[in-house]
Amino acid sequence: MPVATPSSPNRRTAVITPYFREPTEKLWRCHKSVKSQTAPVDHIMIADGAANADVDSWDVQHIKLPVGMADSGDTPRLIGLAAAYALHYDAVMLLDGDNWFEPRH
Repeated sequence: MPVATPSSPNRRTAVITPYFREPTEKLWRCHKSVKSQTAPVDHIMIADGAANADVDSWDVQHIKLPVGMADSGDTPRLIGLAAAYALHYDAVMLLDGDNWFEPRH
């Protein structure tokens, strides 16, 4: 299997975003900042026991944990990383639900 380089068109990148009860507006700002990057990137959002139904209609993989983990997002981050690994992403970034990327991050 060929190795993907940073400039490779086949390089797959994912952003993992755990969230817990952030308002829809904050989650939307986070998601739009991910999708507006200059390189293609997939967004995986993990609901930590409080899934926001609005996220279901966005261009994300939405993983919903049935109960909150009460561990500051560590379990949702690990679940997101495991999902990205299983889906063979070449690079993974972490971004909390109440944060966002600046353009060309």
